Amino acid sequence: MIEHANQLTARGHRVSIVVPKSAIDDEMRRAVRAEVSVIEADYPLAGPEDRPPSLWDKLRLTIALVRAVPEGDLLIATHTPTTVVSLVAGALPRRGIRVWFYQDYPEMFRGRPLESWLLRNAMRWHRLALVVSRFSADELTGISKGEVRYVGQILNDYDEFSSQVRDHTVNMEEPRRLIYVGDFRPRKGLVDFLSAARILFEKRFEIELVLVLKERGEIDTPVPYQVVFRPDPGRLAHWFGEGDVFVSSSWHESFGLPPLEAMASGTPVVVTDSGGVRDYARHEENCLIVPPGNAPAIAAAVERILTEPDLVGQLIEKGRLTAAEYTVDRAVDRMEAALREVMDS
Repeated sequence: MIEHANQLTARGHRVSIVVPKSAIDDEMRRAVRAEVSVIEADYPLAGPEDRPPSLWDKLRLTIALVRAVPEGDLLIATHTPTTVVSLVAGALPRRGIRVWFYQDYPEMFRGRPLESWLLRNAMRWHRLALVVSRFSADELTGISKGEVRYVGQILNDYDEFSSQVRDHTVNMEEPRRLIYVGDFRPRKGLVDFLSAARILFEKRFEIELVLVLKERGEIDTPVPYQVVFRPDPGRLAHWFGEGDVFVSSSWHESFGLPPLEAMASGTPVVVTDSGGVRDYARHEENCLIVPPGNAPAIAAAVERILTEPDLVGQLIEKGRLTAAEYTVDRAVDRMEAALREVMDS
């Protein structure tokens, strides 16, 4: 969202980002162009640290965000819960036409009835929904009625990722690095990845794991591993470049950016058929695709990459060409055109 705001500002638009108190850390703030206005509401994203946010916390945050929304021509909701903010703030004078930049998916809100209801109904108070993948477009129109427009995803820091390409000649005498990016939520497939790694380890493959995580937790695996905690883009690009295989084992994604970042880095990719990846993932062309939740299938795909050098060369070549298609300009062009149509309609 920051990159979209930066690019739209560079094209002459005035953009404000409204966030909960203290939601933007120093790294994010450095990424925001000076011309972009960052407005912090006077309530934080979560409740007190000793308990999860209550309904009252969420209500107070919503009210704080509504109060922080400035006057404008367009009011763009992002994460599905913020559609409540757009509903209320959009009813105030001069707050703009409501647009929903949808980047979520139903699985994300399983067991959360309020958010699930919003997912099905928020289109009713938005003029248009923008989506990052064609899969998301089909998914959203399948559960809700309204106009949906594909704008695509931005591959931030493409130059940084593409500068990390190295020789991936398979040498079974050296440990091979398997890279994972995600967290401990079950739908991100960390357990599946660790199970697949165990299968390869028990087959005597010399492997080591690099787990790029955004939170700390217990790792249960006999395979040698190291944890990289919340790396900046440059450090993440370094680890992609150092990897022999990148594995995305998520069950469901609206797009799935890390596999594309790995492709840009010249790293062979194994990816589960998580939905949004269908926009760019092509089995045995630029990656290997396996079913979600299937550790043996993940292990078999990784084994192919570790033992078939001709396949590795093809996946790297086609993967880099695929990643190069997801430039910032193309996505912002589509978003800007869609927003102009809303304004002119």
